[in-house]
Amino acid sequence: SHVSQTFRIIAIDTPELWANVSNLQGKAELDVYLQRSKQAGLGIHLLIDDPKFKFREANISAVEVPRDFMNAILPHAHRWVGFEFKTGKWINFFMASVPKNMTALCRNLELPRLQSLSLSYPSPRYFGDEGLGLTELDQSELELTKDFRFYETWNTPNLKHLSTTWHIPKATPGTRSLQSISINLGSTTYYHNWDARPFMTL
Repeated sequence: SHVSQTFRIIAIDTPELWANVSNLQGKAELDVYLQRSKQAGLGIHLLIDDPKFKFREANISAVEVPRDFMNAILPHAHRWVGFEFKTGKWINFFMASVPKNMTALCRNLELPRLQSLSLSYPSPRYFGDEGLGLTELDQSELELTKDFRFYETWNTPNLKHLSTTWHIPKATPGTRSLQSISINLGSTTYYHNWDARPFMTL
């Protein structure tokens, strides 16, 4: 399909149109978004463990943090205005490496522009024998979920909104500026596909 040359020029030169990035993008596309977004505030969407993927059929034992994506966005951490971390329900695959890797990769980030943080973790009912039947607080006390708190070392002086699913956040210096908080410990619906993102393709 084609768009008018004028519209294309305006779109390419409007940084805000390119300011939402996700690990579901390919490297070439991600590089284009990071370049065209210039100094606009970035919305980061880190979506791990796609619910439609059949891990057992593929004989995969763990879900990995997308390091190429993280390596691309971390140099732009000063531009982050929103960070969404979302998982599916495959807790055993997730727990094998993702939380510890996130803790190692994202320790002590300086995020002066971050205003919104959204964290969605698997429901406790998907834990294996080690955590089956335990509340989120019980799991935390047993250190089953200690690395879920990778964000607690972040410096977020302008954080306004925090929302979590199956996770109880603690008061930290980074939460002092909060204006709203939402905690969901109810039932969780796992869709067959991740939400579509309105990415530009000019």
